[in-house]
Amino acid sequence: MLEQIFVMDEKDRIIISILQENSKLSTRQISKKTQLPITTIHNRIKKMNKEGIIKNYTIVPDYKKIGMSVLAYIFLKVDYKKLDTKQFKLDLDNVIKPDGIIESLSYITGSTDAVLRIRTNNIESLNRFLISEIRQFDSIIGTETHIVLIEH
Repeated sequence: MLEQIFVMDEKDRIIISILQENSKLSTRQISKKTQLPITTIHNRIKKMNKEGIIKNYTIVPDYKKIGMSVLAYIFLKVDYKKLDTKQFKLDLDNVIKPDGIIESLSYITGSTDAVLRIRTNNIESLNRFLISEIRQFDSIIGTETHIVLIEH
């Protein structure tokens, strides 16, 4: 059975864009920004929530202020013969430590197989994470780490 695709129009795209910038805005504030009636904003947001278009509302912390200023992408080379994908994800979830936050794991195409997006409080924590946590997985046969210099 094919999943129904939600067809978004320009108004929906604008509403989503505004919510991505600041999900705390009220329907009244969004109405003022878009020049659309409050009821239209309310109904469209409600429909996008119901349809699963809007998955959740979140915050973006100031990572420097909370001491998590190092952002890195760790590209992983995986031995699929040794990989149990579900168990790998569960094991990675258990690796999250106070000095490191795994923000995402994505399987990708190209010369590597997966990429982790991780935040740590310093380079030493990142190095510790790589050595003591990532290298514990038999299925990971190589890593390449890229540290973000400027984040927008």
